[in-house]
Amino acid sequence: GAIMPQIYDEVRFMLEVFLPNVSKIEGALRDNILVWALSLDNQSILDVIRETACLPASPDGKILKKPSQLLSPNCEATKLYNDHDGRFLNLDYSSIMNTLQKLGMKEDYLPWEDIKERGYSLEQLNGINPKAAVKQSKIFLEYLSRKIANCSNVVANDELKHASEMMKKMKILPLTTSVESDVLQWKNQELLSLVCAEDSYLSSNDSLLSSCAELVDSNLIPENVQGFLGLKAKSIPPDLLLQQFNSLIQTEFEPKI
Repeated sequence: GAIMPQIYDEVRFMLEVFLPNVSKIEGALRDNILVWALSLDNQSILDVIRETACLPASPDGKILKKPSQLLSPNCEATKLYNDHDGRFLNLDYSSIMNTLQKLGMKEDYLPWEDIKERGYSLEQLNGINPKAAVKQSKIFLEYLSRKIANCSNVVANDELKHASEMMKKMKILPLTTSVESDVLQWKNQELLSLVCAEDSYLSSNDSLLSSCAELVDSNLIPENVQGFLGLKAKSIPPDLLLQQFNSLIQTEFEPKI
């Protein structure tokens, strides 16, 4: 009986030795053991892997994540991330894909919390590299449009309203790069930048607002996203209309040189 504590089967090895110390194990050895363990299809092992940050999710293999924090290569949201965001499994997992998906690897739409996090990430990028942020915003808004279209039941609609209120405040919308009228000095001084829905209006209102409000590009924002962010139903305050009219009058009566 005294020798029994020294005997390890695969379950005991994984639960008592490997998974508690996974961050200390050399990368190639760790990855081989993970693939082997996942292919065993042992429920006791899988239940612990599900709740353990043990899967390599960065190019150097040092960032470890839970299965539910990772994206399947077939997930539409992959375009919203890069290799350094820690959402892609850096492991040859073709033989264990089905197991990973059962453990929570995302293969469909992201939850709203993740989408809001991507919105904040876009804001941060806008502060560092506005040109790259404007390019990325197009991808983000297209994905957001598909996510909104996929929300049809009552529970999802409650989530939709909450997400809408949060995202109206995020700088995720590209300013328009042209207006129909060039008579007035244009409000959009910095073209390569993102603004939030709360502080802007659709560029389809350019004849009413071009000199006094930030205008976001109606052509780059899908229609259901315009509605989601409250842009379609947004009324124009009288003081802005008066400001535009006043600018127009001043321009008309400026002496021509």
